[in-house]
Amino acid sequence: MSSKLVITLATLGLLAAVALFVVSATLDSAVKQAVNRLAPSITGTTVTLDDVSLSPLSGSGTLSGLFIGNPAGWSGDKLAYLGRIHVDVAPTSLLGDTIVIHDIVIEQPEFVYETRLVTSNIKQLLQQIEDNTGGGSSKVAPAAGEPPGEPKKLAVQRFILRDAKVTVGVGPAAVTVPMPDLELNDLGTPENGLTSSQLAFAVSREVLNDIITAVTTGVANGTINLNKASDGEKKVGNTLRGLLGGAQDPDGD
Repeated sequence: MSSKLVITLATLGLLAAVALFVVSATLDSAVKQAVNRLAPSITGTTVTLDDVSLSPLSGSGTLSGLFIGNPAGWSGDKLAYLGRIHVDVAPTSLLGDTIVIHDIVIEQPEFVYETRLVTSNIKQLLQQIEDNTGGGSSKVAPAAGEPPGEPKKLAVQRFILRDAKVTVGVGPAAVTVPMPDLELNDLGTPENGLTSSQLAFAVSREVLNDIITAVTTGVANGTINLNKASDGEKKVGNTLRGLLGGAQDPDGD
């Protein structure tokens, strides 16, 4: 092999490495900017993402530090914090109309659950997503700040939420309990994908069910002490106890 050919191949290899680095950095930045720009218009709350690391070749990557704020009017500023989200995307699907995601795995997320009689901060978040996007409708208006044209659709083959915990209430009376693991399959298909708004609504609804299960279990086994709860929380707790067939707290009506 001639020295000129070696130099040419080495130069091409270096250029390819530089190009890959530039594409990767641009992709990471684009995803982070898209989340920070578009997510608040979907949820109606503060949403920030700290960091993104994606490989354009393998399609795998990690999103770090996703903060979801509480809707207006609730005590705390945080509704959820997702420290690490692992994703595995089919790379070739990035070029099509529907991005196929093999796996989304969220490990050890933290939720804060506040209640007021017949509503909660997470139920209000769901309502805001529905109001802002049309909920489960197949004809969803683009979120504010979304570029014109047909938005990319998403198809998630497997969504996993594991080792999650939820803090019930705020202040000295707050109690943290574990949540059951959650696995969802086939959220959208390559032929009939979901918009980001529809995906957020579908997942949030199932997470709320998991939180209710965790709270119900905590009330039933005494982990959540209603004697330290507010009047509103006692009434919610009594409703949950009633569903379980347990004795109600007379002070909670």
